[in-house]
Parts: sequence; C-alpha cells; structure tokens
Amino acid sequence: MKKIRQKDIAQKAGVSPSAVSAVLKDPSTTRVSEETRERIYEIMREHQFSGISTRHLGDIACVYPKYLMQSTLAEFFYGSLLLAVEQTGQHFGHSVRLRSYGSIDELIPLIRDPSVAGLISINSSRPATELDSNKPIVAVNAVYTSACDIVQSHQRGSARNQMELLYRHGHRKIAFFSVKFPTNPATSPKEQNEIEAERFSGYCEGLHQNDLSIRSEYCCTIKRDVADQNSLEPARQTLKHLLRLPEPPTAILAFNDCHAVDLMRAAKEMDVRIPQDLSIIGNDNIEEGRFSIPSLTTAEQDRAALGQVAVERLVQRLDNNYQGPFQRTTIPLKLIERDSVAAPRTTQPLPC
Repeated sequence: MKKIRQKDIAQKAGVSPSAVSAVLKDPSTTRVSEETRERIYEIMREHQFSGISTRHLGDIACVYPKYLMQSTLAEFFYGSLLLAVEQTGQHFGHSVRLRSYGSIDELIPLIRDPSVAGLISINSSRPATELDSNKPIVAVNAVYTSACDIVQSHQRGSARNQMELLYRHGHRKIAFFSVKFPTNPATSPKEQNEIEAERFSGYCEGLHQNDLSIRSEYCCTIKRDVADQNSLEPARQTLKHLLRLPEPPTAILAFNDCHAVDLMRAAKEMDVRIPQDLSIIGNDNIEEGRFSIPSLTTAEQDRAALGQVAVERLVQRLDNNYQGPFQRTTIPLKLIERDSVAAPRTTQPLPC
C-alpha cells in the first residue's frame, strides 16, 4: 500500500491541508468540526496513516463522570486514584489524558480519536457497553459487567470482615444503614447501586457466617430527595426507628463514612453514647472520620493499587496484544480499627 501523505488525506476528506495539520497537532481541537475530524480519522485508519506526532501515539484516556469531582471528599478519593493512573501510564511509556464527562455521548470523539489507544473508566462500565469501539477498556470499581476488564475494591469481602470484627466484640444485633441519592445523568441507576449492593451482600454474608438472622427491621435504606438539604435527617430517622424497636441493634454498619459520621452526630443529639451505647463502623477512611470524637472504625480502599492495576491490565492488552477473556481483579480493603466500636452494653434501655 502506497504511503499516504497529509496532502492526500486533505484531498480525500475534501478539506484544506491546514485542517488535517490542526487535527494531527491536537485531536481535540475546536478549529475543526466534529464531523470533519471524524472524516479525517476514518481516512487515516483506512490507510494506516502513522504520521501523528509521537506525543499523541498510544495515549491512554482516563475518563470519569463530572459529579465525582464536585466535592472535596471526591477530590480526596479520586485525586489519588487518578494520580496513580497517570504515574503508572508514564512508567509504561504512555501519555495519559484525564477527561471528565457529563453524558456518555461526550466521549464519542475521544473513543474515535486514533491517537487514543485505550480507555480507563472510573466508576462506570458504560463506555464499554454503550460506545461502539474495538479499543480495550478497563473499568475501575464497576461491579456488574462482562463487557471489559474490571479492577475493583473487594467491597463484599471488606463488609464481611467488618461484620466479623463486630461479632468478635460481642455484637449479635447489627443493623445496616445507607442513603440513596437521585441518579446522576452520567450514571445509570444500576451502576449507582452496584457498590451499595456489594457492601450489603457482605453484611448479609457476615450475618450468615456467624449464624445470625437477617432482620428486615435492621436493614435501613433511606431515599433522599434533591430538595432535602438536611443531611442529618436520614440518620435521625434511622436512629429513631432502630432505637424504638423491641430489640434495638447494638451496632450499625454504615455504607460509608459520611453516613457513619451523620449517625454519630444524630446519636449525640439523642444522648446516645458512641461506642458505650452503640457501635458504629463506616467505609472509605475520610478525614472527618479520622478526627471525629470518637474516631471512626472504617475500611480503606487501596486507591493507588486500583489505578496501578487498571493501567497494567490495559497495557497488557495494548503492548502485549493480549486477546484473552476479560479479567476481573479485586483489591482488598484495609480494615482500620478505632474508637467507635466496643463491646455492647448489657443494660437496658437505650435512650430514644
């Protein structure tokens, strides 16, 4: 096949050579319309054009929904994960582009960009299931999918370990608490519930492993409306419900640290002592939990390992041309014991 030149691409695409040059220098340039860019890309793919600047060859795109970065908590968690992706990509000789998106359609130009070799998708497998692409994709913390490689924190196993910790402390009446928020446009309802489902499954398995019954009155999931500005209300509502039961729980496993801290604040309002009257355990190891009084027992995801392994799986397919079945890799969480968990009190009743 005769080697094609930029001038030939311009002629075939019906555009000026400067338009082709602009796309080669910056595939995301706004100087050229999306339709024209796609036409140029198609011609380059058809003729196996290799004249793209090496600065853009073999890039890894790391994409994430915009809502993930709308709070300091998200920046704390995902910032270190994205940094690990960037550093590991550079280690393997791949440039990494970080890109947020509000809707999945915003990723179409990126997935079709010939200088992008593959994608890492944070908290979503939708790029693999909804975008038409033969490029390898690795999803981080997307639980239920068979459309791509997955690297995920072992949420279910971690919840089992937390239940075992509570059991060792003598707790036999353990509740589960979570809050459901409205679905974000960048996330499907199924995806939004995946991690919660895994943690709740671990809670149930922990009960089963210790011959404890699953009690529906202990399983508390509160739906929160957009207009509800009082973040403590779900925690207050849950505590009132639990403490008024004939057999109130002695411990609560919260879906995350934010929920756990809210429970602790609500407990203080109701004169319920933590951990003397009620033990509470969370997830994610946020700063507020570390410095709360009492300090919060929790579990921490290995964010650096998530980012590093995700890049390794992608590079395995890119550089080694691995065509085997999709892989699922789970990363253990670290259980962190602090002061919010103690043996249950033996006297009755609890304040309510």
